Amino acid sequence: MHSGKPEAKDEYRATAIANIPLPETEGKTGWLYCGRKNGDQINQDQVSEVVYRKVSEPDRNPVPEKNDIVENTKESKFTYRNFANGNTSGKNGEDKVWPKNSKALVVDVKTSGTAVFIQIKF
Repeated sequence: MHSGKPEAKDEYRATAIANIPLPETEGKTGWLYCGRKNGDQINQDQVSEVVYRKVSEPDRNPVPEKNDIVENTKESKFTYRNFANGNTSGKNGEDKVWPKNSKALVVDVKTSGTAVFIQIKF
């Protein structure tokens, strides 16, 4: 537990973010379609919002990057086990649905043309 001081909170957050992608950290992992990009922004079909980026304050509607924290701002989303050949496959069951209004770590990002897919851990 941290002391509540801002610098301790930042240190705690950095440790938590570093530990999320580790295999031994409990959580659910899956791929999902994130939207269509135009340059470095999602401009169509956006399903999540970048709420934290380590190096800078994210611009409006940015394309997610690895280690960003994203929030599901729409409806609960099914995730998929695989990404290959420009698409997701292997729909996960109800136990791996990403709930609305919850946050997740971006573990990986892939594009296919203008379509953006993210692998998340939540």
